[in-house]
Amino acid sequence: MHTLPSFRRSGVALASVAALLMGGLAPGAANAHTGGTETRAAHDLVKTLKKSTKDLRKVEDAMKAGYLPEGPCVEVPGLGAMGVHYVNGALVDGVIDPKAPEVLVFMPDDRGRLDLVAVEFLTVGLTQAPSVAGIPFEEGPFPGNHSLHAWIYEKNPSGTFAAFNPNLSCP
Repeated sequence: MHTLPSFRRSGVALASVAALLMGGLAPGAANAHTGGTETRAAHDLVKTLKKSTKDLRKVEDAMKAGYLPEGPCVEVPGLGAMGVHYVNGALVDGVIDPKAPEVLVFMPDDRGRLDLVAVEFLTVGLTQAPSVAGIPFEEGPFPGNHSLHAWIYEKNPSGTFAAFNPNLSCP
């Protein structure tokens, strides 16, 4: 695991953030964003995210931009997979910027290459869950942790903003 000192916010250490990413969200949270989120604002958010990540689709380019791997591929039986999280610790600052998501989520393909499938907004140390484009973040397993996935390069039958994708599994 990489040590990213910029993750220290309000007493929450990197270990907490890594556990959030590796452990996933509470099972009920996976269904929190099914349907009803395909608004114009949500559509515009996805467009912005695709535009802002078009040069980060290769893991090598993401790493050059400061995104580092935080654990193995995340999967929960019965819910599906998230993928491998690459976190830019400098962006985990409580500011939600659709042009600079805190986490890029890659999924290994059948040849072992990593493909960018989603992004994740991540906050730590906040007392209230933020929202973006009218979509509220999900609470993580630790107080003050909130996240929101956006499946911008991989169709997710559970919804664009669901945490897990039931069509995917880790190798």
